[in-house]
Amino acid sequence: MDQYHTSLRRVARLYVSNRAVADEVVQDTWVGVIQGLWAFEGRSSLRTWIFRILINHAKTRAVREGRTVPFAGVAADDVGGPEAAVSPERFRPADHPTEAGHWTSLPRDIETSPEGRLLSR
Repeated sequence: MDQYHTSLRRVARLYVSNRAVADEVVQDTWVGVIQGLWAFEGRSSLRTWIFRILINHAKTRAVREGRTVPFAGVAADDVGGPEAAVSPERFRPADHPTEAGHWTSLPRDIETSPEGRLLSR
C-alpha cells in the first residue's frame, strides 16, 4: 500500500481541486481495491488495475466537485455583493502615512462590535 500511496495522490491531484480531496479519492480507491480484489483477473498488472480504479474515482469526484458552488459564492450573489462587517469609516484611509487600514478608534464595548451584534441575535 505504501509503495503506491504517493503516486496515487499525485495522479489524483491532476483531476481534483486540492490535496484534501485527492486524499479522499485515494482512500476511496483503496476501498474499491479491497472490495473488488476478488474480481481482479490479472489481465493487467495489479498497479495498472489500481491506477484505473483511482482515475475512475478521481474523474467522478472532479465532476461532482465541479457541480458544487462554495457557500461564499452563493451568499455574495444572493445579497447583491459582499457587505463589510464593520463600517469602512472606522478605519484609517489607505493613503494614511503611517497607519493605513488601522482602526481610527477601538470599539468601546462588545455590544457595538460585529461580534456583539452577532451574539445578540
